[in-house]
Amino acid sequence: EAADADADDVEIRVNLFETARAAGDMQQMKALIDEIKQIAGPDSPTSKLVEATRLLWAVQKDEAPAAALTSARRLLREAREERPNWHPLSLMMAEVDLAEGNVDAAIEQFQLAIEQGPPMPGAVRRLVELLRSRGRADEARDAMRGLADRGAGSLRDDRLLSQAEAAAGNMQDAIALARKTADQSERAGDHLWLAGLLNVAGQQDEALESYRRAVELEPSNQR
Repeated sequence: EAADADADDVEIRVNLFETARAAGDMQQMKALIDEIKQIAGPDSPTSKLVEATRLLWAVQKDEAPAAALTSARRLLREAREERPNWHPLSLMMAEVDLAEGNVDAAIEQFQLAIEQGPPMPGAVRRLVELLRSRGRADEARDAMRGLADRGAGSLRDDRLLSQAEAAAGNMQDAIALARKTADQSERAGDHLWLAGLLNVAGQQDEALESYRRAVELEPSNQR
């Protein structure tokens, strides 16, 4: 029971740490890291993760030299030795890779995190953006399909999968997904996207209907 209580205390402080990071409160971040170290131990994977996160944040805010990323990576590697399949470590390693400009390495870490962890739509979206930036359209499509297969997607994700299918040349699949999204959406952009796909596919009558719906939702779209 004591161990469970300690785990709960650590989780609460990790959540507070993330809140402090989002608010840019370095003093509070450091205070929470100290508390996490006291509860979990200074050499615990969680302690090393939050310290690596703080170092990354400091570099991103120009409050620490880029060399601090080397220390962050070392901490993450040490933590991974103890918890090799813990997805937060892979996610943070991806962020460190991106901070160093290594997109391909970041892609590998995001892919690993998605394999290790629960459904994470945000991580999948980041992965898809990176894959598309590298011209890896088929892999971007597969990543979005994986999210849909796990039942964790949303209308936004259906739209992203539609875009990925279109980029991979699968127009009929792209149209089917865009139509599914538009049928449930009150966003003009979703109807414009469907209209554009239908127009490319030579289905002008339905494209015009979708365009008119977009104008109804947002008159500024009228041309």
